[in-house]
Amino acid sequence: MTPVARSNRWVHGLLLLGIAIAIPSVARSAEPAGVHKDIEFANVDGHSLKLDLYLPDTKHPPLVVWIHGGGWRAGSKAKCPVTWLTDHGYAVASISYRLTDKATFPAQIHDCKAAVRWLRANADRYGYRTEPMAVAGSSAGGHLAALMGTSGEVEELEGEVGGNLDQSSRVDAVIDLYGATDFVLRSKTQPHRANKEGSVVHRLLGGGADKRVALAKQASPAFHVTPDDPPFLVLHGDKDKTVLLDQSERIQQVYRDANLPLELRVLKGSGHGGKEFTSGPRRELMLEFLQEHLRPTTASRDLPRSTPESQGVDSASIRAFVREADETIDTMHSFMLVRHGHVIAEGWWSPESASKPHILWSLSKSFTSTGIGLAIAEGKLRIDDPVLKFFPTKAPSQPSANLKAMRVRDLLTMATGQDPLPRLAPDDVWTQKFLAANVPYRPGSRFLYNTPATYMQSAIVQQVTGETLLDYLQPRLFAPLGIAKPVWRSSPQGVSIGGYGLYLRTEDIAKFGQLYLQEGTWDGKQLIPSDWIAQATSKQIENADAPSGRNPDWRQGYGFQFWRCRHDAYRGDGRDGQFCIVLPNQEAVIVMTAKTNNMQGQLDLVWRHLLPAFDNVPLPENKVEQTRLEQALANLKVKGL
Repeated sequence: MTPVARSNRWVHGLLLLGIAIAIPSVARSAEPAGVHKDIEFANVDGHSLKLDLYLPDTKHPPLVVWIHGGGWRAGSKAKCPVTWLTDHGYAVASISYRLTDKATFPAQIHDCKAAVRWLRANADRYGYRTEPMAVAGSSAGGHLAALMGTSGEVEELEGEVGGNLDQSSRVDAVIDLYGATDFVLRSKTQPHRANKEGSVVHRLLGGGADKRVALAKQASPAFHVTPDDPPFLVLHGDKDKTVLLDQSERIQQVYRDANLPLELRVLKGSGHGGKEFTSGPRRELMLEFLQEHLRPTTASRDLPRSTPESQGVDSASIRAFVREADETIDTMHSFMLVRHGHVIAEGWWSPESASKPHILWSLSKSFTSTGIGLAIAEGKLRIDDPVLKFFPTKAPSQPSANLKAMRVRDLLTMATGQDPLPRLAPDDVWTQKFLAANVPYRPGSRFLYNTPATYMQSAIVQQVTGETLLDYLQPRLFAPLGIAKPVWRSSPQGVSIGGYGLYLRTEDIAKFGQLYLQEGTWDGKQLIPSDWIAQATSKQIENADAPSGRNPDWRQGYGFQFWRCRHDAYRGDGRDGQFCIVLPNQEAVIVMTAKTNNMQGQLDLVWRHLLPAFDNVPLPENKVEQTRLEQALANLKVKGL
């Protein structure tokens, strides 16, 4: 019976039993809409840090945090030029921070992060939502907003101001209006503003940027960019003499190098500030940016939620899994359980969060093979095409017989015949380095885990489509699943790495698993051919005798960049405990992210606690156990924090 047929049978059973498919959440009372002034979010040595909240008359509006400018020495939260956002259904929090007459850096960023943690901790009280959340600011506030965006999990910039350390200070979108992003650069292009005693940067750093170079770098958003950083919208005037345009061009270049989304709009004839930055066409631009990044995952695009029991799963068993995973796996980052297409349990170990993309490591490989499958379905290549066909100029002058025999299929099954495997260095041309490696064994004859082989799959997709694998999958996979702006790192030649380097949210991974469980259909459309999914997830080659086969779930066979598991399951997985486990017989998907060396231990917990918890019929609702499970999932924290 297909998953679709099983799902229809399940829904029919629910209707016969009179059980609701969707369980509505209990409404919580919240503070009324309007303006709430001077709310204290922290107190540092008797100095009260406050914020103003502007709430629209809508339920659960997304939140935008505003950080005022003033050279870090002046300005006020009272002057908030984006309160008009409430007319468009956004909540706005205008926050204060310690100015340079009270403290030097990093006090300012500590205070901003404290405000964000407080806002998350008090979201239910005031009725806004913080997943996802945007931050915006102008001038000095633009600098702090940009630094908020690029310094997620930079420990020395987190601080402990205001507590709420169980909450994340990460943000999901940044609007930077003419803020500084690189004080080292500024010390050279504007020494009178960055190095001179009494200048604004000198006051901020407690010394000139040319002298306090380490601190200047720490305070510079451009020096903290990592592949999981949020999208930016940057506005800057080309006549700005206070903060030169090169500051915004600098963050643009760093983001471009990291393959991250940043849009820089240069206002012709504008200087440092002015109403034109938050009115007219720029207002519309900001609204479009916020719409794209704060409202992409509405209920219609998220997976539906319901209670475990309504989907035939015991809440107590899930709680036992969560408890033992928390106690024995060092350290879990997230967990999501999907049954019959409904999320029935989800949790993040703080400071991880639902909106934060996580590195997938080799779980990326399953997405890469999906790209190959789609390209084959479009007639752009065949699975038994020789690899050399795609790279005639990168091949050795006299390729061996085994290299000539290597097919796309052998890349997919990690049976290239290479040994030792090629090591791809930053200075190498990666396709050429791969093809130059020794191939002593007949391709297809033996399994040997081979990440460079997955890179070659990505390179083939780019060769036959003219697009990177990331761009190729965007309209075919990511956009239909509602996966917003995924990030995939590239090789020195500009090819998506394929074997690793993809960053996604936990629910994005769950959607991918659910798509495979549904045999490639999504919202009534066939996104991936079902016969490809059947091939990709079935055993294509034996792997028990490979070096990777020391653990039981690593010797059940290998498909096309998917591992077979015990219990007739299959999975994509990645280093440090990244899992997307699909259980067709149970109509379930399990996602875990982590940073651990005990990946077999994670799977053992799934088999011990979750596998026996799946029933074939809905269970009676158990409010007591559901509440205990919710509490357990809400109070998770990464070890050592």
